[in-house]
Amino acid sequence: MKSLRKTVLMLTLAIVLLAWAGVAHSAQVKVPAAEAKVPAFKITEKSIADTTGLSVAERSEEISPDARHVAFAIQKDGKKAVVLDGVVGKWYEGVSFLYFSPNSKRLAHYATKDSGEKWAVVVDGVEGKFYDGPPYRAFSPDSKRFAYTARLGNKEVAVIDGVESKACDEIKAADLTFSPNSKHIAYALRQGDKWRVVLDGVEKTQYDDVRNLEFSPDSRHLSYAAKRGDKWVAEIDGKAGPEYDDVGIRQMIAVTFSPNSRRTLYVAKRGGKSLMVIDGVETKEYEYIGRGNFSPDSKHVVYLIPKGKKEALMVDGVEGKEYDGISSISFSPDSKHITYHASRGGKIVMVLDGVEGKEYDDIYDSAIFSPNSKRIEYAAMSNTPKGRSIVVDGVEGKWYDHAGWFSFSPDSKHFAHWAQRGDKWIAVVDGVEAKEFDGIIFSFNTKFVFDSPTRLHWLALSGGKVMLVEVQIKMAKPAEK
Repeated sequence: MKSLRKTVLMLTLAIVLLAWAGVAHSAQVKVPAAEAKVPAFKITEKSIADTTGLSVAERSEEISPDARHVAFAIQKDGKKAVVLDGVVGKWYEGVSFLYFSPNSKRLAHYATKDSGEKWAVVVDGVEGKFYDGPPYRAFSPDSKRFAYTARLGNKEVAVIDGVESKACDEIKAADLTFSPNSKHIAYALRQGDKWRVVLDGVEKTQYDDVRNLEFSPDSRHLSYAAKRGDKWVAEIDGKAGPEYDDVGIRQMIAVTFSPNSRRTLYVAKRGGKSLMVIDGVETKEYEYIGRGNFSPDSKHVVYLIPKGKKEALMVDGVEGKEYDGISSISFSPDSKHITYHASRGGKIVMVLDGVEGKEYDDIYDSAIFSPNSKRIEYAAMSNTPKGRSIVVDGVEGKWYDHAGWFSFSPDSKHFAHWAQRGDKWIAVVDGVEAKEFDGIIFSFNTKFVFDSPTRLHWLALSGGKVMLVEVQIKMAKPAEK
């Protein structure tokens, strides 16, 4: 158990440290006056796995997106097996890369044999064919389909719904992608020195290179960056745009679609300068440009530009205030507010709609808006007092050794986050400590999950057990002093 607890602690802290980015304060977001009530909790706990006496492989834990299931690898006598909600699977020479489907009902992982020379994907406990190299895998958004890439000798194939594609010289594994509606799948393959995109089994235009495949939110459009000679273009639905020295510079996505799928933008480079191409129209050139994005209603565009040695945020063509650095830019769900954190003189501030909040030594975790866009939450760090606090609606919460992974309820009235004091982990709801645990288990995509406006759950460690903790919030009048 100590091994698992240490592993989860290291994993969570590593995730927190990597995710430190985001900020905000409530300067222009008006919050309704708080009711003169405090939360009371009805807490139930259920064990879903017991690690007592097991040797858990370090950093093997995986949490389902709905935070109701846990899987991890155990090791014994030189073999490894996957444990899902306490049930031990088949033993292999090695297992790794545990991966839940989006709907949390399916689990995939890699298995190895022959001293790690052969690899297979195991889905729902069913072992696939063993191949010569580690595959890359993906569930479809609806969780019904599964695809992965694999190596056969010096050739590679895509295995889609259990069917192998024809062999090719190389497949860009990271570009294997399903459309949001799960009906389409695309990937990039190389034969000789030429690359093509394959969409639903149909090969597209030949190029010297292709990268960063992306479907539109409505699944009707496919974009990617393509190279011919020494020039790059953004290709959308088979139509190539203007040639540039580069497209999607240092970006994970070459072309960004608006949420309504009707607009596009991308960064391009020409003659050592960068520019943004918005709906086919070029902006002015800059030394560099940060990745742009659309507001949820698709009406607004934001991106980062340099101003000498400083940076400014460009919103709908209007330059904002200059700072030493800007990051973690986000819109509110109703698209009426925008927030980011900005550095100045060694301090960090949350900027909301152009108004600065309090300075901190650092601000962690991207700020989140409540579903109704009227509240905002972020994590701040201070060296005096030393620690971290969750700031909600501009009001600092209690200071802890560590704190983060915050969530709002669907009706925007409640919020929750984890905190750490010494070797104990604490669930905090509406600023009140609900309960201490030996550990609270999170991943990048799984935090506290609200099931209704007044019910939430998470996974925690208690002794050697992984517990599903469910909480009902009841508001009560504070006790009279």
